[in-house]
Parts: sequence; structure tokens; C-alpha cells
Amino acid sequence: MSLRDLLAHGARELGLDLSEGQVERFFLYMDLLKLWSARINLTTVTEDREVVLYHFVDSLTLLPLITDGSKVLDVGSGAGFPGIPIKIANPTLSVTLLDSSSKKVFFMREVIRRLGLEGIEALWERAESGGLSYKEGRFDVVVSRAVGSIKRALSISIPRLSPSGRVVLMRGKMGDAELEAMGGAGEGFKGVELVEVRRLSVPGTDRERTIVVFKKGEEGMEG
Repeated sequence: MSLRDLLAHGARELGLDLSEGQVERFFLYMDLLKLWSARINLTTVTEDREVVLYHFVDSLTLLPLITDGSKVLDVGSGAGFPGIPIKIANPTLSVTLLDSSSKKVFFMREVIRRLGLEGIEALWERAESGGLSYKEGRFDVVVSRAVGSIKRALSISIPRLSPSGRVVLMRGKMGDAELEAMGGAGEGFKGVELVEVRRLSVPGTDRERTIVVFKKGEEGMEG
């Protein structure tokens, strides 16, 4: 199976139908990722097949949980995952990529420019700073693939949500154990409700992915 077929097949297993133009954007993204990774520390995953599966298809596992037209904040984007793949696959999303590494932000801005993406920006800022670039109540969905513990991700994410917003966190196979250690179902987190835990295998791999979804309540978070 060619790399393009591998990407298209993985997307279809998630209920997504990528156009030829979208597939081309993914592979231009991969070329840029490999080129920049030779100069700066973007990712240790640079082999073509692994980039397709462990970066692109893995990122797309979030899309069935995100409504068209949503304003999305990706916290700790790194080299752009999952924010850039979900934007390529669903152009209706308005996406803000946030990372504390200036080099990674410069890379993401170059990807945005080269791919001709609109309605997406990359910001250089620490997630905890609460700066003007990411003011409270702005986002429908906050996503993250790489921000420490669930508790830390919630503490960063909840204040940034609109009143009906959700936090969608990508965890590994130990996601259930992490939730249990927290008390499960959001217990101890005032104003936060655990609404879904989705367990799946990333198409084309043996990687187990747990996606944990919280929604914002009327009160702030404790803990």
C-alpha cells in the first residue's frame, strides 16, 4: 500500500474522506517536517510511514468529536499535532496553535504559509501565562496531545472555553488508570464533568489511544 493510500485508508476508518488536495497538503507537511527536523528538534518520528500513522492518522482520531466551524485551541502543539492535521482535514475549523518553543512556532507558521491554510495561527506563549493572545471564554474546544497530566491540561484549558466548550485530551493506553487516580469522572474538579472516554486503536497501527472529553460547568476548577 502506498503512503497516500495508507493515509486515505486510515482517514476512511475514522469516517473521513480526504480529497486529493488535502492528501497533497499532508505530504507537503511531511516534507517540511523532515527538512526542519534535520536542523532542529521537532520530532523523533521522521520515517515516512510512521509520520503518516503516528502523527497524521493519530491526530485525525479527534475529528469525529469536533463540530464543524468550531474555534479550536491546540495547547502544546509542538510540530503542529494535532492542530494542523485536523485543520487540513476540516477547513471549517478556526484553529489556534500554542507552544512555548519559538523554533516550533516558526516551523508551524512556515507550514501554514506553505500549505496556504487560512483560519489558523501559531502563537509563541506558555500555556499557563493567560496572555491576551488566548483570552478566556474564546474557544469551543481545547485539544492537547502533549500537555503533562490530565489535571494540568484541565487547569490550563477550562478557563479558555466558551460556556458550552469542551476539553478533548489525547491519552495513551494508561488513560483509564490516570482517570482512576484522579478520582474518576471528574470528581474533585468543581465545575468540570467527564462526558466521554473513547478507546480505540489508531488505524494501521497497534497503538492504543484513549480520548477523554470534559465539558465546562458553571463553576471554576478546584485542585
